[in-house]
Order: sequence, then C-alpha cells, then structure tokens
Amino acid sequence: MKKTLAVVAVCAMILSLLSVAIFAVKADELGEVSEAASETISEGASEEASEAASEEPSETPSEEPSEEPIEEYSEEPLPDPPAETDLWIAPDRTVGAPGRDVTVNFTIKQNPGFWGISLFVTYDDSVMTLKSLTVNPDWKRTMGLVPVGLTENPFTLRCMSNDMIHNFAETGVLATAVFTVAEDARVGSWSKITIDYNPNDVINLDSDNVPLTVWEGLVRVVREDQLPPEPSEEPSEEPSEEPSEQPSEEPSEEPSDESSETSDDTVVGDADGDSNVNMKDVLFVRKFIAGMDVAINMAAADVNHDGDVNMKDVLMIRKYIAGLIESLG
Repeated sequence: MKKTLAVVAVCAMILSLLSVAIFAVKADELGEVSEAASETISEGASEEASEAASEEPSETPSEEPSEEPIEEYSEEPLPDPPAETDLWIAPDRTVGAPGRDVTVNFTIKQNPGFWGISLFVTYDDSVMTLKSLTVNPDWKRTMGLVPVGLTENPFTLRCMSNDMIHNFAETGVLATAVFTVAEDARVGSWSKITIDYNPNDVINLDSDNVPLTVWEGLVRVVREDQLPPEPSEEPSEEPSEEPSEQPSEEPSEEPSDESSETSDDTVVGDADGDSNVNMKDVLFVRKFIAGMDVAINMAAADVNHDGDVNMKDVLMIRKYIAGLIESLG
C-alpha cells in the first residue's frame, strides 16, 4: 500500500513538471507569435508611411501652374550680300508688342545709282496693319515718295529722284514704315515683310534696268516687357509733316512743250490728251502706274513703244520737259 502511494505521488510530481514545461513552451511560442505580429504590423505601417510619402511629392508639381512658353521663331540666316553692281534693299528685322506701333526701315545697303524705283511690299495683316510710310527726311529734296496705295496689302513703295542729271547713289534709310500690331496678335507669332517688283520699274537715268536684290524683313510679336528701350518715339512724330509736302512735288510749274506727232495725230507723251506734253502728263502717268483710277492715252503714254506704260516712260517724259532730249517717240 505504501508503495502504491509512493508511485502515485511520483507520477503526480512528474505530471506537474510536464505541465509546467508545456506551459513554458506554449508561452515561448506565444511570445514569438506576438513579436512576429508586431513586426508585421510595424512593417505594414512603415510601408504605408513610405507610400504616402512617395505620393506627396507627385501631387505638389501638379498643383503648380505651368507658364506657357513663348513660341520661338527660328530666324533664318541672312543670305550672302549680292554682287557689287546690284542695288540692295533690306527691311528691318525687329519686334513689336500687341497694340503697339513698330517702326520698320527700308535700308539701301548698296547702291550703284538709280533714278526711280517701285516696290510692292507684302505683310501679314492678321498680325499688323500699315499706319504710315515716309521717305528719309534728309533726302526729301532729291528723292520724292509717291504716297499712293498705302491702304492696300501689298502696299506700294515708289520713289523717284528729282535730279534729272545724276543718278541717286546714296545709301541709308530710303523710307520708314510704321505698323500697328493687332491687339489680339499672339505672342510668338510674326509677320514677314516681302518685296516684289517689276524690273522695268527699277531704272537709272539711261532707262536701263538696275539689278535689284531684296531681303526679307520681319516683325516678331513679343510681350511688352520684352520690348527694347524705345528712343524711336521722336522720329515717329516727324513723318506726320511729310505727306503734306509730297503732293507739292507734283504740280506743273514747267511751261507746256509740244511733242512731235505721229502719223495718226497722237502726240507722243501727251498722256492726258490736251495736245501738250508737260508735268500734267508726268502726274497722269505716275497715277496710272500707281493703280489709281485715271484715264490716259495709252499710245501716247508709251513713249518708248515697248508695249507697257511704266517708270521708263515717266523718265522719258521728264527728260523731254527738262530739255535733255529733243523729241519723244
């Protein structure tokens, strides 16, 4: 009996020790699980935080307004200078702002000598419009500007020398055009300024055609704060006096001279049909060439009989009136 009780006591003790060991093992396992869970939770939180941090910068740039860049005009390089025997004229390449005036000079860069010239100037009238056109004030006594066709596009730049002995051989600004840039002109847009001409309307005192080279001008639209300083306001006020003086070159002060008549009784050079050849005929032919609504006797006005009425005929009539040639036709 005593042995049996001893065995039971020993078994109970062993079971107690086993339960304690099992409890310790379970506790260790639970500790590891909790640590793993905490690590998992911390890792998930850190990942969420890093994702949130990485998302924040991407939102910031999208909120900042991006300024629209100004469209840049890729300016073409200027061509090579022409031969030394060519008359060479180039309009400015410049900038202007919406609603503002911009000045464009037509510069003679090279000049072998000419008497008269007529150019047709085209520009983009969706970008700007012509406000005025004037001849170089220093040349007013020797070079007259015919102020016609200025409301059209292309407009006409037509000049004739008042000297019937010498060709005009100066270099510098021939004429100045003032354009007004449209209020709605887009910054970055531009207007090219191109020149066309009839070779028979670029002549010297010998009625020879003068070879002409023309370059392309440009007005590029910029913001007002990008405009260069303008010391050019003073010259822009001077040309306003010029148009009133130009017509004074046209009146007929010369005495009437008669020309030799052709077989059909047409007086060569008598463009207005009054049987005399004088400055009135010069004026009529000049108006006709300028495209004005004037009736002339075409057969009489074509004094060099080349089938066309142009600057050469004006020159011949003026030479006849000045007594430099004895007859016409």
